[in-house]
Amino acid sequence: AEGDTVDVEALMERCGGSRGTVPVTHCWNPGHVAVADAHAAAVGPDLDAAHLRDLPCEVIFQQFAEHLVAMRDPTQRRAAKTLMYLKDWHVLRDHADPAAPPPYSCPAIFQDDYLNEFSLAHRGGDDYRFVYVGPAQTRTLLHTDVLGSYSWSTSVVGRKRWTFFPPAARGLLVDSHGRMLEDIDGVDPVRFPRYAEAVAVATVVVQTPGQTVFVPSGWVHQVENLDECLSVNANWVNGCNLERFVATVADDLRVAQHEIADVRAVMVDDWHTTCHHMVRTNCGFDFEMVCELIAAIYERVASELATAASVPKEPASDELGEQKAGVFRLHRIFELVQLDKALTTVLALWSAALDPSATIAPKHTRLAADLSRQCLDLSTSGLGIS
Repeated sequence: AEGDTVDVEALMERCGGSRGTVPVTHCWNPGHVAVADAHAAAVGPDLDAAHLRDLPCEVIFQQFAEHLVAMRDPTQRRAAKTLMYLKDWHVLRDHADPAAPPPYSCPAIFQDDYLNEFSLAHRGGDDYRFVYVGPAQTRTLLHTDVLGSYSWSTSVVGRKRWTFFPPAARGLLVDSHGRMLEDIDGVDPVRFPRYAEAVAVATVVVQTPGQTVFVPSGWVHQVENLDECLSVNANWVNGCNLERFVATVADDLRVAQHEIADVRAVMVDDWHTTCHHMVRTNCGFDFEMVCELIAAIYERVASELATAASVPKEPASDELGEQKAGVFRLHRIFELVQLDKALTTVLALWSAALDPSATIAPKHTRLAADLSRQCLDLSTSGLGIS
């Protein structure tokens, strides 16, 4: 950072942005008179007018950097109809020099992360870790995080205003057609008559540089950059929200089934396959991949448990070391139980969603048997698993 702005040259050097394109969203600029007037006039069903919609695209990093610097000038800023927001930039995946130290690392408290562990190892190095950079008044519109995941966001430069709505308030944020509100700025009370009720249960947080925000699974939120900002973010799943992850994939499958329900009779055997393909394309996972994730995490956790059991106990005088070992073991046992529950749910949902002539691969049913057996062994060994 340079004072309260982003050091663009350092960002290019550390993150390798100058080597290619980066994903940006064009946010409408509320400081531009014509845009502000158009937004005020856009009410009712036409609220998503094309010239106001946040439009994603790819640009050369240098082009974005020049825009970011230009938006520091008040005259140039007033003339800009849109503001570029560099979002979902996979710095660690795409741009970091593998021979150099990584530009940043995940805070220790968030490292229990099935989603990125599996994706990095089994999905060609893909990840859910991002850098965001943008001028003041850029924003991320109202949404819930992908795959029922948690997310964390650390502000490096600038302040952000977060507006959170609990999962139970989601029904207050839809119109009469069931369409979700996209932007909490200038909400039409006719189209969204229950929005005031949602506001009553909302939580607003202003995040300052150096602070990290944790977003629980399922919370609807919108984020606005109050200043020029740079933040580091990630989505992740662990044993605590694994069931919500499974439920989200199941919900996406139900949506896919509804969308092509009218062609089921003519598609015959291909209909179920197409539904699952739509889910994988939309959110990156289907039931097959969820089972693969559970298998990968189970292999690691079971290995760690076996290793911990074979290590000689520390001397009794090392009370802290003994406590740490006990907590480590109990946490791995908790993970096994959560993996077992999630896999049981996945296989039940998957069986119900399959074509009647299809079956689930034997490796998944064997995995379920192994997991259940290990949990049963732990429960009968005096550890109180239930």
